[in-house]
Amino acid sequence: MKCILIVLCMLVIGCDYYDSRLKVVNRSNQVIAVEVEPDTVPDFPSINKWQYYIENRINRLDTGVLTKMGSTRGWEFQILKSKNKKLNVFIYSVDSIRKYRSMDTLILRKFYERYEFSEGEMKDRNWTILVK
Repeated sequence: MKCILIVLCMLVIGCDYYDSRLKVVNRSNQVIAVEVEPDTVPDFPSINKWQYYIENRINRLDTGVLTKMGSTRGWEFQILKSKNKKLNVFIYSVDSIRKYRSMDTLILRKFYERYEFSEGEMKDRNWTILVK
């Protein structure tokens, strides 16, 4: 019995926590890539390479799930840490990413859409963002 308790304690202590509540529903007419930033503008220079966005795209009429590592309340912490106390979501066209092969070019030319949501708005939306 003690052995089972020890194993269970080790599993609980060793587990990483993730917040996978954030869903992006793509109802637009294009394949998209999504990034969440702590600021109202994307990181420049971009941290991720353009290939990352291609691999993590959301197809038309599909739903993507974004995961925040570190806590089961990770998205709320993201909002608290942001400069405007909102969830800042950036949507990129995968066609544009393929064309320019540079996230920095897309950022400089402002080839993205930005959405911002308060914590209350996200709770009302059941942590779901609809992109049209």
